[in-house]
Amino acid sequence: MTEARWPALLIAAAMTLPPAGSIAQEVETTAAEMSLLPTYCPDTMYFIKGTYTAYPPNVRRWRDGLIGPDFDTLHHYCRGLLTLMRTDSLATMNATRQQRDFSLNAAISDFDFVIKKSSPRLKLLPEIFVAKGQVLARLHRDKEAVDSYRRAIAAKQDYWPAYARWAELLQNRGNIAQARSVVGEGMKHSPESKTLNALQAELGVAEKKSKAAGKAKAESTDAAESKSEGEK
Repeated sequence: MTEARWPALLIAAAMTLPPAGSIAQEVETTAAEMSLLPTYCPDTMYFIKGTYTAYPPNVRRWRDGLIGPDFDTLHHYCRGLLTLMRTDSLATMNATRQQRDFSLNAAISDFDFVIKKSSPRLKLLPEIFVAKGQVLARLHRDKEAVDSYRRAIAAKQDYWPAYARWAELLQNRGNIAQARSVVGEGMKHSPESKTLNALQAELGVAEKKSKAAGKAKAESTDAAESKSEGEK
């Protein structure tokens, strides 16, 4: 296969996954992709190409034990994660922004399928809300991203990744003080989180630099105005 043809095939693979809401459509995956997905994905129904069945091997281990009946919806979460993996690959290929955004929205649709079809008891809901929030942030749909992070926290108040990803979104948008506030709230519920503690320290340094830069700019402006007044 030529190098020129490979990006086109990868783009096609990411954009031709079955639409969310469809059933009984298998996904063709590589061994490398499967190694990066959650360990339960091979056992979700209709996920792996060539295992067209609602009851793959080991399904009882997850459905009747570790995850529960909502395991029946998780093939959509796995498919959404796979779409994201392929979209990240597209970022370094010849894909257009429209093609990447199409794939990101497809991942959101799969996450929404699980959210809508599962019960509040699904232990993975906070994780899925955070995954959805991260994708929404990449699409610059910030209000929706924050709502998704809030829903993750409502589902599990001490779920530190929700606070961390929310704070990182605020940090990336230049809202350092708000980001510190979110991390501070997260640390009330998950004080031992190394990620939140590290992020709080990082944001503290960033806030000091921002204040110093603001002060230097104000002093420079005052000096320029004084000089201008003196020359009149």
